[in-house]
Amino acid sequence: MSPHLLNGLSVLVTRPQRQQKSLSSSIESYGGVAVSFPLIEIEPLKDTVILESLKEKISNLNQYHCIIFVSSNAVEYGAKLIKEFWPEIPDDIDVIAIGPSTSRMVSTELGCKVIHSRTGSSSEDVLLLSQLMDVNQLKVAIVRGQGGRELLANTLRKRGAKVDYLEVYHRIPVRRSPVQLLRVIQKFNVNVYSITNGESLEKLNNLLLRSDESQPHLRDIPVIVPSDRVYLQAEQLGFKNVKLANGADVESTIIALQELDIEADKIDSD
Repeated sequence: MSPHLLNGLSVLVTRPQRQQKSLSSSIESYGGVAVSFPLIEIEPLKDTVILESLKEKISNLNQYHCIIFVSSNAVEYGAKLIKEFWPEIPDDIDVIAIGPSTSRMVSTELGCKVIHSRTGSSSEDVLLLSQLMDVNQLKVAIVRGQGGRELLANTLRKRGAKVDYLEVYHRIPVRRSPVQLLRVIQKFNVNVYSITNGESLEKLNNLLLRSDESQPHLRDIPVIVPSDRVYLQAEQLGFKNVKLANGADVESTIIALQELDIEADKIDSD
């Protein structure tokens, strides 16, 4: 890629603060501007009772036929706990990750073979894997944060699997005001929103709703989303220009930004 490929793009980066460095550095290395505006933060679990229950499940990890990591956060916080009990993942357990970047992270952290979908980075894509088709009476562990979508677990249960959640972190909304958002957009001439999940999109939308009367154009700013589900959500919320990336990872976001910039250039030249 050209070092000037993203010239003219000023991107609102809404992912958690500790996870912004890689994306922000990539945006700036290609000539864009990365504007930090985290909407959600990730924190490890601290409740003793919850932690003890979680560790009990992890200590019995060899009872599961399959472990699914749903995000890089799930790997970061889950791998630390798993390694307390298991220097190596038992060979007879299928380890699955949602998306290639999460897959690479699992492989690095746990030193095991990892399966991921080649078609996309969503729960829907993972559910199409052959390893998850015939799961009747099998035990599946889903490593994730507290709360979140139920599609993966519900579908596997319908297929006959016995599913446990290993919830290894929780999300904390960042207090933001419409005034803060507007100031940042105006100061840095933000012309793209980058969103990594539906929860962040909902929070951004709520801030924009309270600014719509005086600043209706803010909803015209393109928004990059990581999945078909969040794409549909963005359209339903009234975002006028929604760009679908092939996942929430840095590489997919940069490619989507590149395509967005090329599309804008084509419109300008018409």
